[in-house]
Amino acid sequence: MWAFGVALIATVSGNEAMQQTLRLGASGAPEAAEGAIAAKLPAGFDIASADADGNDSVTWKELYDALATYKIPNLDTGVVKGLVAKFAKDGPKEGAGAGLDKAEFTKMVAYLKKKSADALIPKDPNAFDTGCYEKRDKGQKYRGLLTSTVSGRTCQKWLADKPHVPGIDVSKKNGLGNHNFCRNPDKSEESPWCFTMDPTKEKELCEVPVCGKLDRNFPDEADDLSSKVAEGLECDCMDQLYGSSTTTADTAVALLAAKKQFGSANLEAAKKKCKCRDGQIATLKRKHSPHSRHSRQKEALASKLL
Repeated sequence: MWAFGVALIATVSGNEAMQQTLRLGASGAPEAAEGAIAAKLPAGFDIASADADGNDSVTWKELYDALATYKIPNLDTGVVKGLVAKFAKDGPKEGAGAGLDKAEFTKMVAYLKKKSADALIPKDPNAFDTGCYEKRDKGQKYRGLLTSTVSGRTCQKWLADKPHVPGIDVSKKNGLGNHNFCRNPDKSEESPWCFTMDPTKEKELCEVPVCGKLDRNFPDEADDLSSKVAEGLECDCMDQLYGSSTTTADTAVALLAAKKQFGSANLEAAKKKCKCRDGQIATLKRKHSPHSRHSRQKEALASKLL
């Protein structure tokens, strides 16, 4: 009898431990697994994409079946159940009846889209990434990488139509594309802004600083720099691919790639020296003509000055 009692207690304890593990798993799906779902989530994914029986609510099983069609790596039922438990407020969080209504589903999608955007954008944008805007054009030509508003809300992608419908044509000229960077394409606001991922707040200004007046004699410095780099470097203008309507989440953001390849000093010097069209990034590259030893030494010196 004593042995049976010990075995019974062990079984109960084991069941309690298993239930606790399930509860912990449901309370928050693993970050990596959620990130994999976010990366594969297509534009326009909404409750209708997963509501198999058309009753305006989605069970964890319906959500799992819908996500499985996108070939998400290591998609797991526990992860999907965890997402449902995280956003279910009015109904059951666990079991066969656990699911999301339209409002809860929208919040889950917004959460996943933010994860997808965060994976592409610098976590703490520095002054170079954030940039500044010119007051005279209200920031219409601003091409910085800021993705949040003054209140901290995450910006909605310009190609998305949820939770808000932008209703603005996308083009290279106005800097819009498959991204959520702050812009002022139509000069409708006094500074760069964006549509937000908050269903209750359509649009809001971003905290982009105004470009200040020059406190150094940059014209003289630029002339001096030009004379030193002209012998070894030449201007090159690259298209900013993130302004294209064909850009996808798998496409590298051109400005980030240019900064990584050439360095901030190169891009800053190129902005002063080169004349590129709107929507292009100026860089300085080595000339490809034959060099003498003396010329190569000058080129090396010019590169160091950047």
